[in-house]
Amino acid sequence: MDWNAMTVERAEKATMVGRKLWRGLETSWRGHVFLYIIHVSRTCLLISSLVHGVDERSRMIRRNLGRYLLLMQVLTFQAVSTAIKKRFPTTDHLRTAGLFTEEEHKIYENTTLPVPIWWLPAQWFTGLIMRARKEGRIKDSIQMGLILQELLVYRGLCGNMFSYDWISVPLVYTQVVTLATYAYFIFQVMAQQILDPDKDPNRELDVFFPFFVFLQFLFYIGWLKVAEQILNPYGEDDDDFELNWCLDRNLQSTQLFKCEYLRL
Repeated sequence: MDWNAMTVERAEKATMVGRKLWRGLETSWRGHVFLYIIHVSRTCLLISSLVHGVDERSRMIRRNLGRYLLLMQVLTFQAVSTAIKKRFPTTDHLRTAGLFTEEEHKIYENTTLPVPIWWLPAQWFTGLIMRARKEGRIKDSIQMGLILQELLVYRGLCGNMFSYDWISVPLVYTQVVTLATYAYFIFQVMAQQILDPDKDPNRELDVFFPFFVFLQFLFYIGWLKVAEQILNPYGEDDDDFELNWCLDRNLQSTQLFKCEYLRL
């Protein structure tokens, strides 16, 4: 097996995985994926400032709007992260945590579509915003449009995260590359064996350290391990994104922005 071909093959996989991760991060930086999805402060600021009223009804509207944002985020994280899936295995756990009401949970469970419906809380969000506008808790349609525009950005970036996990590197390709890498070094170990001089009187004992083969082993195996680690940045490894921390932070943010002492 030609080691140049191994270099190209190993580089193609690492480049493919790296480009996939970089595009996800690039999208998150330019499109504010991690500013909107991981940090919901901007959307909550709009809700707190544009949905007026200090009565119980206004406070419940702001609370439910923030809860719908958090619920959509949890449903997205649940689909892409094993850590969040272990924390909330089913929608019943979301209902127990207070993210679903009984009626909303029944609607969600009875909605049968061939595609995921993590975006359903966004529909409830728009319905509640329209009701708040009719009740006069939002002053005009311009302010309502600002909130809906922010919701569309939030929903779209949640979709980007879901799409990143949905479109993955083909499993067969990763298996072939892994098998070829380990098979190459098994053959290298056999090829670099020292010949027995007793069987050939004209050959002297030639003991040496295969320095370049050792470097190839470090580079190829290291490259392979890096590619395996960045296949899923939403996993449970130490270097993956802490989505549980993000959910806890956003839960505290939504509770904080609905408090009355923040409103002058």
